[in-house]
Amino acid sequence: MKLIDDLAPFESPKLLIECAPENIDRLDKYCHEYFSGSPYEVVEKIDHMTKAKTCCFRFQKKLPSKIRTVSHSILNDLRHALDQAVCESVIVLGNKNAKETYFPFARDISDLPERMNKACKKVHPEIQEYLKNLRPYNDGDAILWSLSRHSGPNKHQRIIQIGITKGLEGYEIVDSRYTFIINPRWLDETNELEFAKIGYGGHLKFNYKFVFGIVFGDIEVIGGDCVLDTFRTYFSKVQEIVSEIELKTMRILEIEQG
Repeated sequence: MKLIDDLAPFESPKLLIECAPENIDRLDKYCHEYFSGSPYEVVEKIDHMTKAKTCCFRFQKKLPSKIRTVSHSILNDLRHALDQAVCESVIVLGNKNAKETYFPFARDISDLPERMNKACKKVHPEIQEYLKNLRPYNDGDAILWSLSRHSGPNKHQRIIQIGITKGLEGYEIVDSRYTFIINPRWLDETNELEFAKIGYGGHLKFNYKFVFGIVFGDIEVIGGDCVLDTFRTYFSKVQEIVSEIELKTMRILEIEQG
């Protein structure tokens, strides 16, 4: 029995995009539930050689797997929506074989021509030109490069972690000759967020309530950025690109059909 694909042109990538707002709302809910129900304590780890202290927030509960699962779904759906939009353009314009056609993420501007040749050789020249002008590479469009970097390693790395989203300035270190603040560093194995080192004899004095959130880990471009805000930015960018590819493709089709 022959299966019939009854999806309208560009319906598939648009369905992937439409899932993103709902999943982002779900992620927001999961994050709120976690932080409202996961108390933490401040711990100081002493280096027995130097007597310096490393200060950490220790959370009682591990991040639930559903936070990572939903995050990965959002990333993969948006990345796949770009690939599918380029394939749809090829198919709508008459080439039913869109194999080996992808959105042309590249390492840098010098790598873009090779990526275009490999990923977009079946794509209409006008659509190719549009994709080039998006600058989907490092030092090009920062949002697209960020999406590329996050959706690349997310299949085999833990890119989601806890971070401080407000209040890092809300403490002072007293009576210490050697002190410095470090960029907050998540320690997944101990469920701790390391945030300061204090020299011998010093101690922390808090005067502010810290606010925590789910952030991206140590990945190039936007490591440490708030996941929810970043996902909303990705959604807007991908939605805009897919809509433009569809608009240009249908206009080309109309011209070619006379």
